[in-house]
Amino acid sequence: MKQILESHLVPDRHRGERLEQFLLEVTLLKPSMKSVRKAVKAGKISVNGETVYRRDFIVEAGQRIEVAEISTGAAKIFPLKVPVRYEDDHLAVVEKPPGVQTNGNRFRTLERLLPANLAPSMEKDALTSPRPVHRLDRATGGLVLAAKTASAMVILSGRFRERAVHKKYSAVVSGRPPDEGLITAPVDGRPAETRYRVTATVPSLKNGSISLVELFPLTGRTHQLRIHMTSIGHPIMGDPLYSAEGLRYRGKGLFLHAAELSFAHPATGEEISVIAELTEKFRSLMRREETRWRKYNR
Repeated sequence: MKQILESHLVPDRHRGERLEQFLLEVTLLKPSMKSVRKAVKAGKISVNGETVYRRDFIVEAGQRIEVAEISTGAAKIFPLKVPVRYEDDHLAVVEKPPGVQTNGNRFRTLERLLPANLAPSMEKDALTSPRPVHRLDRATGGLVLAAKTASAMVILSGRFRERAVHKKYSAVVSGRPPDEGLITAPVDGRPAETRYRVTATVPSLKNGSISLVELFPLTGRTHQLRIHMTSIGHPIMGDPLYSAEGLRYRGKGLFLHAAELSFAHPATGEEISVIAELTEKFRSLMRREETRWRKYNR
């Protein structure tokens, strides 16, 4: 049995690309070339309704590429409990712990833990297992939207591509940026935009000051928020890739949290807004840095 999870029209700019390369760039479900190739081999990919098994198939503008789920038995469940912030028969919003991948060929993933946290859907097109509709970096914690039906998967995937899902992140950064701003530095050679707003600043012995900021990504490039904050001289604290060694705290991880998701419900059209409270480690860092600064400057 096949259920369509994603549907993509090939735009002009992708004309002449190999199918596997096109899928790697656009699909939300397969984050690696190995996974894409396995999906093609398993018959999960169709072009204009016809299953394609060739990785080197060349796509043409206007073709409809669909990604299907093929039921092959239940996958092993990762039995970790996570906060469920919203749930109905069509979708759910859960809070991913930092350090857990969203999906991929591993056991400890958000996708593998969803069945242990969500009730089965009673809809006719219910997926065999809930699926994340988008991804967070492994190091980033916070809200992830998951589909429980095939129709919700297709509609919500389209909304992410159309930038119709609004996201807000919280982060602690080094220094104090201007009160608010728009960052437009390209990411991997592609246009990218992030709005930000400073909500609090405290003094810090190591960094002069650190700031709590709200981040609003207007595009969805890989590591966009981390790269953008570094580009303006205020890297996110704890970032192992884009910050200096002195900005990391042993065992504390990355200070970036997906704090809010707003979207139109795929079945009812109702506007849904889900908020995750700022985790204690953010507040604790701000308090600790200010306390140390005040103690040293008595």
